[in-house]
Amino acid sequence: MFLLTSCLWISDEDLARELKRRERPGETPEPTVILELSGTGSYGAALAAYDEDGDGVRELAIGLPDAVDGDVDVLRFGAEGPDVTALVFQSMSETNDGPCEAGGVLANAGDLDGDGDEELMIGMPGCTVGGADGGWAFWKGGKNNPKGEFFFSGSFDPGTDIARSRDHDDNGYDDVMIGAPGYAESTGAVFLKRYEEEPGDIVIYVGENVGDRFGGAVTGPGDTNGDGASDVVIASPEAGGGAGAAYLIVGPQPATSVATPVEASTPRTNGASGSGLGSELGSGGDVNDDGLDDWLIQVPGLDEVLVVLGSSNDDAAVDLIIHGEPGIGAALEISDLDADGSAELLVGSPFGEGAVYVFEAPLSASMELTDATTTIIGAVDGGEFGASLAVFADLDGDGIGEVAIGAPTEQTVELFTGLTY
Repeated sequence: MFLLTSCLWISDEDLARELKRRERPGETPEPTVILELSGTGSYGAALAAYDEDGDGVRELAIGLPDAVDGDVDVLRFGAEGPDVTALVFQSMSETNDGPCEAGGVLANAGDLDGDGDEELMIGMPGCTVGGADGGWAFWKGGKNNPKGEFFFSGSFDPGTDIARSRDHDDNGYDDVMIGAPGYAESTGAVFLKRYEEEPGDIVIYVGENVGDRFGGAVTGPGDTNGDGASDVVIASPEAGGGAGAAYLIVGPQPATSVATPVEASTPRTNGASGSGLGSELGSGGDVNDDGLDDWLIQVPGLDEVLVVLGSSNDDAAVDLIIHGEPGIGAALEISDLDADGSAELLVGSPFGEGAVYVFEAPLSASMELTDATTTIIGAVDGGEFGASLAVFADLDGDGIGEVAIGAPTEQTVELFTGLTY
């Protein structure tokens, strides 16, 4: 199914978004929409940027989970400009017999097989095959590896969230995490798929208690403690009766297929009663330029986003808090947009018209939305602008990375440039 209905380059004069920018002496803010895509249904419910052919220019995957079995479009930038085509899930469509909801969960899985191309991982938690409940994790590779897939049998929501775990086992290849929060009466689990040119073992991390929904959100920040190994963060948003918790599991982990329960001593960030800490996670860089990777945690019950800075102590303690509005943190990214060594925080908030907030260093321990250096406001009330985010490389040569922002109820995806100085 081809979902795209329009692809439009946008001029400065046509910019319809309200852009707010904290001025700096001698500098002029220039956040601009350079491309707008529109489709049908919940177009843009999920976004992921990945380099499928190793040319240094990332492609953009755009999800539409409410199509029949779901769909994913891919935006590519060629010599003749942008082009959008739909992925074809040939093998999956031949075998599944239930709604797959492809496109609701997308992730750049990194280079899983070491061929220089990044893979796109697609979560499909609602599939059934041969009448058996289960879920798919389907990966779309580049020119050398067109596709691969894993079906997990059982009603435990595999593919609810997916994230690159980088090289968690220190074997020289990226790994990928597949969240399954319905595992074992919603105790929850995460399947960590290892690679060494070919798919390797599945390592299973299991939650602490029935009903915790461990694996409801996952992220791979990188090296959070400076030991050279890649670490992962896994959330249990229903832990403690809905308080929520986010666990830091440090690498490297040995290659084994034995299920590993989370221990009471595992470093974690705990939520307050009913706060749902860990409903969404985000990572991707070092926000305080100390050489350690950091991560973000959504706390929807308190309308907050927590910033946890990497530490040699592995304490997972909250260092910074962004106080927000309902829906704040529905999409989270850390990325050094201007390549100055200090990463920016990108926080999506689809409430009302929706907005995306960009926070730049120096950051304070307690921040309000008015402290954002850039704020982009959605154009349509209820359009869910900011429900999804994806960060590109610099496409227009201005030295600043581009950012794609989805508004699935408005059925649009827009590509912004100039979101930082």
